[in-house]
Amino acid sequence: MSIRPNLKKLRRKLKCNQTEFGEKVGGYSKTHISDLENCKADPSFGFIEDVERLCLKEGIIIEDMWEVFRKEE
Repeated sequence: MSIRPNLKKLRRKLKCNQTEFGEKVGGYSKTHISDLENCKADPSFGFIEDVERLCLKEGIIIEDMWEVFRKEE
């Protein structure tokens, strides 16, 4: 499963705008987050690792996150 369709849902779960989410993930720009959410760019392996670190920090288990998102869609 691609991480891109879930980025916006994750960001909203964390109650962040794109700028805040980019900063929390690891210093990414609002434009980069927007491009990823809108499938205008592919996430790098480093970005995915940064998202995983943020999820761990916030107490979000990635497997659970994907399951929740599948049920909501």
